[in-house]
Amino acid sequence: MIQVKGLPPNFEDILKVFPAAAGPNTIFAYGDVIYVPSGNDLPQELYDHERVHGARQTQAGVESWWKLYLEDPVYRRDEEVVAHRAEYSSYCARNRDRNVRSRYLAQISARLASPLYGHLMTPREAQRLIVDKLR
Repeated sequence: MIQVKGLPPNFEDILKVFPAAAGPNTIFAYGDVIYVPSGNDLPQELYDHERVHGARQTQAGVESWWKLYLEDPVYRRDEEVVAHRAEYSSYCARNRDRNVRSRYLAQISARLASPLYGHLMTPREAQRLIVDKLR
């Protein structure tokens, strides 16, 4: 995947559902492109998160994937759990300290449960879903 500074072609549609996505730190996968509005380089774990989205979009059809993602909270939750799980695995592969890993898990669980994704679950549920298939 390539990383570019900018916004995805469906940004207006995203904002209609998720106004919080207007923040400069929100990143977006659209097929084989990762859009990073800030232009900052992504850490490997976030790249891996977006790579999962990009691969799944390509498989399902990018526009079809985005339509379902924006309209169906269950689909969105399932897609985000898979991507957050990949992100956490990537982070853990480079960070062996269990306390550091635990803090990162709490951080990404809070993000997954946040308004950014539509309050799909509690942080505790997000944490359980992220680590569920990793054990």
